[in-house]
Amino acid sequence: MKTPNIAVAERSHVGNYRAINEDAVLTAAPVFLVADGMGGHQAGALAAQTAVASFRETVAGFPALTQRVFEQALAYARQRVAKISASVEGIAGCTLSGVAVIAGESGYEWLVANIGDSRVYLLRDNKLSLITNDHSLLNEMLQAGYDISDPRLPKANIITRALGSDASQADLWRLEMELGDRLLICTDGLSGQLDESTLLEWLRRGSVELAADLLMETVLEGEAPDNVSVIVLEVATEGEFSEGELAQLQAALPLDFERRRREHLAKDVTP
Repeated sequence: MKTPNIAVAERSHVGNYRAINEDAVLTAAPVFLVADGMGGHQAGALAAQTAVASFRETVAGFPALTQRVFEQALAYARQRVAKISASVEGIAGCTLSGVAVIAGESGYEWLVANIGDSRVYLLRDNKLSLITNDHSLLNEMLQAGYDISDPRLPKANIITRALGSDASQADLWRLEMELGDRLLICTDGLSGQLDESTLLEWLRRGSVELAADLLMETVLEGEAPDNVSVIVLEVATEGEFSEGELAQLQAALPLDFERRRREHLAKDVTP
């Protein structure tokens, strides 16, 4: 089974005003995620760290995933963050957005996932597309027909879905993977400060490392009132697999996931 070679760069910064970075980032093929924590007394940071740790401990290092196994890992993360939320006063939760490399019937695909207002963008053929849909009250009102100038519109930071809340359902998309695809995964500390023309300008520059540096430097030169986390991915070489290899992967993944999950629970370690 030949896996695609994916170049990756990650950056995370506390921003210009916050005292604590409540974001968490995971770049461990075949999963690439950002989580934006919400809650006082570092509860948000713990929720975000726990969410990404749930994926790191159970699926990182596999050659690829299936959608079913990704959803099992997500359910595990949801369960663990809900436990944190129930143990503290007030808010404790996080957004979760990112991609996983999955083996589909016709080849490798991106599985894009989103809960909250962190985002995933795809740069393909020099065109930048926002794949995810913000789960915010502002976005929902705009989609319902409110004008952007309406004074009744709320601030963008009122989230309608998050891990640790009653509404934690993920939106999922499957996209065919193509050579040269470049993806941007980011928290709203980036997407809320830079417009899409700026994202496009820097995302297509040079290597993924350079693109990540330019994006982070640009947002920090501005107000940067929130934590900022960025992942830039690029498909450097394509992968391939046979029908037999796909069948073997589909049979082994659920068992390997459950074994890892049980081992992690037995260790009872905090992320």
